[in-house]
Amino acid sequence: MPERAWGFESPLSQEETRELKTNVIKKGKWERDLEVEVPAERINREMTSAMRRYQKRLEIPGFRKGKVPLKVIEKRFGPSIRHGVIEDLLPTLIHEASEQTGLVPAGSPRIIALDEVDDGGLTFTASIDIWPEVDVQGEDSLEVERLEHDVTDAEIDEQIEEMR
Repeated sequence: MPERAWGFESPLSQEETRELKTNVIKKGKWERDLEVEVPAERINREMTSAMRRYQKRLEIPGFRKGKVPLKVIEKRFGPSIRHGVIEDLLPTLIHEASEQTGLVPAGSPRIIALDEVDDGGLTFTASIDIWPEVDVQGEDSLEVERLEHDVTDAEIDEQIEEMR
């Protein structure tokens, strides 16, 4: 997991990673399907955070600016906010699941399937191309010759003249 701004990993960030259920399916030599199940608590936590951000800016008749109840926001704008939350959360979820399973993507993952579970959770499958594992043998016996070049005053003068 990458270091946070304070120079250490937060125990809370590890909790979020552990709550993901993952399954890796080998599709080809360097292609994997990563099935991820995200619990409803994680989605709901992100939804609440997004609704609070919208709450500060919303102006709905009958309510003062920034004072619209979360229930009203959820009832009116819930599905579109949920869609935005999932769209924003997917790259993070793929990154966390890849780290959890030890996969190192060689390119951008492709979402194959995305389903919302009845309890409010989310399941998705991402197709990932991984870097091939290279086993180099005999690297200890390789010899490398280091070339050295002494720079002369004439070469320095020549380069200075070219720059002018």
